[in-house]
Amino acid sequence: MLDLLYSIVAAALVVSALLWRRRVNSCLPVHHGTQAVVPEYHVVLTEGAVVDESAIRDASRCAHAYDRDLLEVLPCDLSAEELLAVMQMYSPARYRKNRIAAAVSAGYMLLIAGNIGARSGLQGHQRVSAPAFFAQARRLKKYAPCRADLAISKQLFSAGNAAVPLPERLALIYGNLSAVLFSVQLAVIVLLYSGLLVAPLSALAALLALHAQPAIVALGTSIKPRDLASATLLRSLIMLSASLSGIRTALARRSAAPAVTAARAEYSAAFAAGTERFYSPRKTSCPLCGAHELRELIRTYEPVMHKPGSFMLEQCSACGYIFQNPQLNAEGLAFYYRDLYDGLGASLTELILGSDDAVYRNRARLFSRYCTPARWLDVGGGNGYFCCVARGLWPGATFDGLDLSQGIREAEESGWVDHGYQGQFPDTARSLAGVYDVVSMIQYLEHTVAPEKELSAAHATLCDGGTLILEVPNPDFWPRRFLGRYWFQWLQPQHLHFFSIPNMEKLLRRCGFEPVAWHTGEAHVPIDFITAALFILRGLAPPAHYPWRPQQSWLYGVWRFTVFTLGSPLIMAGFLIDMLLLPWARLFGMSNNYAVIARRAAPVPNPNG
Repeated sequence: MLDLLYSIVAAALVVSALLWRRRVNSCLPVHHGTQAVVPEYHVVLTEGAVVDESAIRDASRCAHAYDRDLLEVLPCDLSAEELLAVMQMYSPARYRKNRIAAAVSAGYMLLIAGNIGARSGLQGHQRVSAPAFFAQARRLKKYAPCRADLAISKQLFSAGNAAVPLPERLALIYGNLSAVLFSVQLAVIVLLYSGLLVAPLSALAALLALHAQPAIVALGTSIKPRDLASATLLRSLIMLSASLSGIRTALARRSAAPAVTAARAEYSAAFAAGTERFYSPRKTSCPLCGAHELRELIRTYEPVMHKPGSFMLEQCSACGYIFQNPQLNAEGLAFYYRDLYDGLGASLTELILGSDDAVYRNRARLFSRYCTPARWLDVGGGNGYFCCVARGLWPGATFDGLDLSQGIREAEESGWVDHGYQGQFPDTARSLAGVYDVVSMIQYLEHTVAPEKELSAAHATLCDGGTLILEVPNPDFWPRRFLGRYWFQWLQPQHLHFFSIPNMEKLLRRCGFEPVAWHTGEAHVPIDFITAALFILRGLAPPAHYPWRPQQSWLYGVWRFTVFTLGSPLIMAGFLIDMLLLPWARLFGMSNNYAVIARRAAPVPNPNG
């Protein structure tokens, strides 16, 4: 059995290397020529990158020829580990078609089209530090959906950047995934070396496959790593050293970040005063139907950021409505939302919500059956991911967004939304009467204190016959009974309400909407069991770098690494169960979410009433 396991690992390592080699060959070629530089391109170079004007001219001509607004140029002598790291992050098809794909960068040279430079405030030629370069690359990528790419230049050299330690360079390439990927690499090294004791031949084959990866990826391509021989010979030792150093540096940087240090005292003072003040008085009757038959459904905790607190969901025995009781008041909501979607939680939010556009594309295609928008308002639009993806389907429409977070302003700056409103929807609706023909509330209504006011605000902002699109968690999803408090859609304390389809229909009609279509299976997102596995493991070893968590020694890092390494089969099992359930969920409407399309019908009272 162990021999089979290590044989599979060896095959996976070779296949991965062949995939990365294919990605290298998919990078755009920069050819040498004599034409003048394309004037509208600006250049950002990292300190240490060796380049002359002819290389900039040729790269600009490449960007112009391939109609790219943003071109990341890789040096021809990029080190082997950096090359492999970049190719892990770069998928050509996804990068060129996924409108919200995060930037991939090696950190040496970046070309920016004139229109992007003007909108982003970046002009001319700049030389910046490596961290500043990566920050610019990730910011500027948002200005160029589907118009960014990677190229390889034989006239750009990286030797001057050797002063930046390899683990730090790899951490910058990996970005938000650095701690995770370093941990995975460390686990692989431990697995292979321990295998030499229990399955020596097959483990040795897997170890040789690991060492062969740099040669498989680079030989015969346009990149000639300056350290190819030593990287191939010493690969596992280099990975071991880089992983240990990278994990230690990533955790230390997180805990010692100025924002974390500044917030630690504030959070300590807040919790010292107690959390009772964060709750409204407990309701004794159902807010939806008025019945007094309430029962405790589940008592849970905050599973994402692990802020202290206990939260209860109760269910009305008469109508089935589920709601948080006692509910957080305005102060409590502000406290638990702080550093969740922005601030200290911004990187995690971007990783979760902005990693793939498939969910947003599927939503847009589903909604396209019922509307051809001219002016669309996405309420609870966050960082503008849906609007950015939907714009690819309806390029002539106006997409505006509304959210409480600063992310909606950033979405406006990058052009993902045409206008971003930051504030409460019922307040903003006063100045938007009849402006939009489509209003969407995707995974939003369950977060609001007063859903009926939100729907009335949507009614006010829609023109006659306008379309309202809702997507909310489905409390009738049967596996949630099995998953208990680990079902991700409970998401306490942010999710305050859970409406069954019959209850949602009553609420919509009460607010002046006529439901047109209900979709269950197509709204399903297959992440129930994998998130439950992650919540269980994070419960055993919560992240320690947040300012509301106790500070820990390096031994806690070892414990957390051990928990997630030993728990990786649980994560894989969760993923497999989700994939196995997906076709059944789509076929029989057994979904964790549902979507409803409704038309604006009868007038309703003022949304502020």
